[in-house]
Amino acid sequence: MAASVEEFLQTLPAMTHELSEALTAISAYLAGSRHLFGLDGRLDRIRGALEQANSQAERANDAVRRLRENLGKLGGS
Repeated sequence: MAASVEEFLQTLPAMTHELSEALTAISAYLAGSRHLFGLDGRLDRIRGALEQANSQAERANDAVRRLRENLGKLGGS
């Protein structure tokens, strides 16, 4: 059991990196979309939804960053 936990813990840095990269890309695409929608003032509702999605992607990215920092502390990095 301890070996499988250790193996899992070894995969966490790679997993958090993958999540962070994806969430960063999502944030970038959403920010670009908000800009494009901003060129046409009739789309306020869509703009608001994109802003909320972007906020949540940034929140998840921050959580992954904190997880990575904590993993580094556990590993003595």
